This record gives sequence, C-alpha cells and structure tokens, in this order.
Amino acid sequence: MKLQHTFQLIIALFIMLATVSCETPPASDNSETSARMMPTDEYNYLLESEHLSQMLEKVAGIGEFDYEYAEIQSIIKKSGYGEPVIKGKTDGERIILEAAFPVESGYEKKAKVLSKLASDRIILSGRIKPDRLVGYFKMPGLQSILDTVHDYIDILIENDEGPTGKANPMVQIYGACMMGGVSLQEDVFSWMGDEMGCVLFVARDSEDKDYISCAGALSIKNKKNASDKIYKLMGIAQHLLGSDVDTDEILTVRNYKSFEIHELNMELLGGYQEFADEIGPISPAILYTNDFIFISNNENELEQLADIYDPGGAQDERAAFAAHIDLDALLKYSAVNRRLFIDSLKKEYADSPDDFRKIDELFDKFENLKQNTELGKLKKVVKFTPNAIVLRIEFTKTSLELFEFSMELLSSYLGDNEPADSANDSDNIEEEIKI
Repeated sequence: MKLQHTFQLIIALFIMLATVSCETPPASDNSETSARMMPTDEYNYLLESEHLSQMLEKVAGIGEFDYEYAEIQSIIKKSGYGEPVIKGKTDGERIILEAAFPVESGYEKKAKVLSKLASDRIILSGRIKPDRLVGYFKMPGLQSILDTVHDYIDILIENDEGPTGKANPMVQIYGACMMGGVSLQEDVFSWMGDEMGCVLFVARDSEDKDYISCAGALSIKNKKNASDKIYKLMGIAQHLLGSDVDTDEILTVRNYKSFEIHELNMELLGGYQEFADEIGPISPAILYTNDFIFISNNENELEQLADIYDPGGAQDERAAFAAHIDLDALLKYSAVNRRLFIDSLKKEYADSPDDFRKIDELFDKFENLKQNTELGKLKKVVKFTPNAIVLRIEFTKTSLELFEFSMELLSSYLGDNEPADSANDSDNIEEEIKI
C-alpha cells in the first residue's frame, strides 16, 4: 500500500478511536464514586512490556516500519526503566490503571535529568468551554524540553554514548541560532510559558454543521512581549529567505473581540512555492489571548476558538505529558472524516472485489458497534521522578473493546497485505478480528 494511504489509515485510527493512553478530567472526590471502584488486576496486562511490545509491533506494521517483536522488546529493555508495578481499579465499566516504571541501576543520572521536565499544572484544558472541547494533548514547554535534551546528551557523552562523539549537538544548535541573529533565551524562551500542545475543538462550517478542528497551543508569559518577539523572528526569517517585502505586509494584525489575530502571508516569503508544492498551500494565523497563543491554518476556526475561550478557567493536575479526549464527541463529529477515509481505502482496493466488499462489512460493523454506546472520556497523565516514570490512565471497558477491534481491523489490511494480495486472505480476515 502506498505510504500516503498508510498515513491516512493511521490518522483514521486516531479519528475512529483514541488509544487507551488518553485523558479525562480528574475523577471526582465524591466518596460514593470512589467506593464503587474496586481493585483488579484484570487489565494490568495493558501496561506490561510484553503487551506494549505486541502493540508497538502492530503499529510498526501499520506504519510500514520494519520492527519486529524481539527488536521492540530489546529497545524497551534498554530504556533504563524496569517492569512496572501496576495497580488497577474498576467499577465494571470505568477502569483506572496506575503504574510506576522503576529506574534501573546505572540509569539514575539520566532519570534525574528527565525528572526536571516541566510538570506545572495543566492550564489550557480549563480554558476551553467543556461542551466544545473534544481533546487536548499537552507537553512541557520548549525550553524545558531543549534543556532536558542538552543535559541528557551531556550524560551520554560522559558515558561514551554520545550521538556525535564528544560534541553536544544542542550547543551547535544554540550557536547556529545566534549566528542567524536569534538568541533562544531572549527571543524565544523569554516569552514562552511551560505548556504547549494541540487542542481539538468543535467548529461549525458555513452550512451550520459541527465538525472537529485542531490548533497548536503555546502558553505565553506576556502577550505584548510574545507579539513583539514573534514579529522580530519573522523579520529574521524574512531576511534569511531573501524576501525584500516589508514585514508589516507579511504579518498583518487585526482585532477580534478582546483578542488579536495575526495573519501570515506565506506567499510573500522566499521559497514559498517550493514549500507549497511539497506539502500543499499554507496560510497560518495566530490567535493571541492573555496566556496562550493558538496557531492554525484556518482563520475562521481561530475566531470560533476565541468564542469558546475562557480566560478564567480552572487549572488541572500536574503532569509533564498529558492527554484527554472525549471519545463520544470525537466519533460524533468525525463521521465525515471516516467516510472520506473509507472511500479512499475502497479506491485502493478497487481491483479486489472481495476486499472491497469486506471493507464495507468491517467498517459497517465498526459503526454498528459504537451505536447507542457511550465510550466515555479517556485520560493519560505522565510524571517523571528521579526514581520512576509514573503513569495513570483512565478509560472504559467499552472503549477498550472498540479500540482492540479498530487495531485488528487496520492491521488486517496494513500489516502484511497489499491490495493486489489481499484477496487471497479475505476469507480469513474476520477470524483474525477480536471484538
């Protein structure tokens, strides 16, 4: 199967169902709710290295990467973290798994560096109105990540494991930025906060139909400082790309309610046409709030994001990496995306009538499985400590069943079967699928 269709399928997997490593808002402290959760080890296998290796092998097959189970197991064992201590709880439908992956001997210095990854309280998930928020994927801020990478490579060099011998490539990156006129500390880190990620929200099209949109998100310390520094960075980029157009023409500013939207005219920058020919046309815009900026290729969607933004929203728990997603909303508002994906997949198998029919049957089965079913919200929170990686995931039994079905469905068509060969296996596909 062509690589572009493989990526379409991976995207479709995300659209159909987020994996069990996603997030819901924190559980209520209500004692009645807590009392219903009973200890269980039924689902602990999900976080054990053997199962993780099996899942990664499937993902590798879907992505056309040549990694086998034994290789993945070897990589996991070399990670520096041991087999997790897992505690599971369930009320019959909702499932919570808490795991600590302990640091192994000899890895202590590296683990201490990783424990410095930012774990400030999650802000953005409380800034978007809940009825329009589909999901949020959070990472530490850029400075935290770059500083961690720099210090981690220093330890690798100390252990004669350096990726480039005795030179730390992060020093070279900092130096190259300075040569280009950019001080990372002054021009970038000075205005960036400690949270960045991607937000999924419900937007509305010109026909008044709801659909899922997304935007990059980055916390900021001061709106004016952020705006001034981005303007400066644009001027530097303009100079490096050989554009003689005035920066004010490339980056225009307008007010929207109490916010600002900055529009970037890429066509006025040097090299745009080659860029557009490679990945398609792009015309990014930036929405400025007091504590976040949002980046999107759709100015209208940024206006809608401004409409649902709440500057006084509550903060969430601490985590270096986190994600949460409302699966029911994801499936509800992505029906058009799934249909387009299925149509493109069927075109790929147009010369294999049996597979053409089987695709219809399997995806119809998927649609039927989710009918009249509440999948709930999924959650992941990851913290790094000097002694362990601490992970908590929350999901539902129904979402797990649907996810496993989705993985088997995709791997059946992407793991070993090309369109020309898939007809030979079509009679056995349903036997391979576990619901």
